[in-house]
Amino acid sequence: MEIFFKLLLLSYSFDVLNANRVQFRAKADNIRSRKAIEKIGGVFEGVFRKDKIEPNGYPRDTAFLALSTLNGKMQRR
Repeated sequence: MEIFFKLLLLSYSFDVLNANRVQFRAKADNIRSRKAIEKIGGVFEGVFRKDKIEPNGYPRDTAFLALSTLNGKMQRR
């Protein structure tokens, strides 16, 4: 069910808002979240090292994944 809603939001972003790109961020070491984003077509683009400071004071590495359009259609690799 969760995938249905993610795809619905992506469809709204691309079809109604005419977005060229939708970007997702996840903790770099959170493999489960990264795989869930990849499952809906997200493409891994890289990691920003020490992107944020966590509430506990430690730096966080952030993974960036995105879906983009190519010729008006959602591109999935």
